[in-house]
Amino acid sequence: MGKKSLLLHQPLGAVLVICPWNYPFHNAITAIAAAVVTDNAVVYKPSEHAPCEGLVEEMLACSPLLMDLVQIVYGDGVMGTALIGARPAKVFFTGSGATGAKIVARAFRDAGFEVIYTGLRQTPEQIVTTAIQEAVDAVRLSILSGAHNTLFPRVIELLGTKGAADIPVFGGGIIPEDDIPGLKAAGVLEIFTPGTSTEEIIGWVKTNIRPQA
Repeated sequence: MGKKSLLLHQPLGAVLVICPWNYPFHNAITAIAAAVVTDNAVVYKPSEHAPCEGLVEEMLACSPLLMDLVQIVYGDGVMGTALIGARPAKVFFTGSGATGAKIVARAFRDAGFEVIYTGLRQTPEQIVTTAIQEAVDAVRLSILSGAHNTLFPRVIELLGTKGAADIPVFGGGIIPEDDIPGLKAAGVLEIFTPGTSTEEIIGWVKTNIRPQA
């Protein structure tokens, strides 16, 4: 309660909506409606485990206009990966943190970056070891657990103790706005909160991250 929502009129083109199995109807309709009223077309892929197959089609059938603007594609994670690879203008995704991280990694690869994805639940020690072994130009962390005030500074601390303090750290996740100044004071270059486009993140990296000597 007490929160505000902002709807921006952004006719971007094709919007990809990928929704989870447990809220296939509510999340889908909300995302589809937001995209359509801002003059976008939609490709909607529900989870292959969703129990409400057909409900969205029934609602769309009531409006010929929506039928023209919304395409529904069924399939598993392979299909989802293929749809993301088609480079839609925007991706609305609700689901596992692993898939979200892979979406960001894919966007960076498509933009020409080499990406080393370490997977979920890596310790700060594991992350720093990989960063040094691979001679990375930057470390990006994604944290949904609420432990950002501990994990971000710990990674920066370990980089410093291992002689790699020049490797910049940035990231994102479910991070309250009030925590961001403290993280930046600890050495985190930038924090990207939910809703940030991959284009914005990539643009920031191109401007602010330089190859290590």
